[in-house]
Amino acid sequence: MHMSLKLRENILRLMQKKGLSQVQLSRLAKMSPSTLHGYLNPGASKQTKIDVLKVKKICEVLEADLHEMLFGEPDPNSRSIMPQEVLQKIFEGDLRVTIHKIEKKK
Repeated sequence: MHMSLKLRENILRLMQKKGLSQVQLSRLAKMSPSTLHGYLNPGASKQTKIDVLKVKKICEVLEADLHEMLFGEPDPNSRSIMPQEVLQKIFEGDLRVTIHKIEKKK
């Protein structure tokens, strides 16, 4: 699937989840409505390039991961592939971490 189509799907899904209109999202992401319209309607506008900094701003507003927004899946090179909700629960309150050295068997 073309990246801009995956981007479109993800933006629309998250906009609906948050109850945001295109005008509201463009205002919150500090971009022109026509730029956002171009991302949501690939092929229908003259816009041919995706500005990663603008998409990153959209991600901040929609509370989404940039890699997942662009490609529809978690970044395989990420240090953590745990969902954000799980990570937040893990790090609520006090946390004790223990590190043990594991000896290799010869």
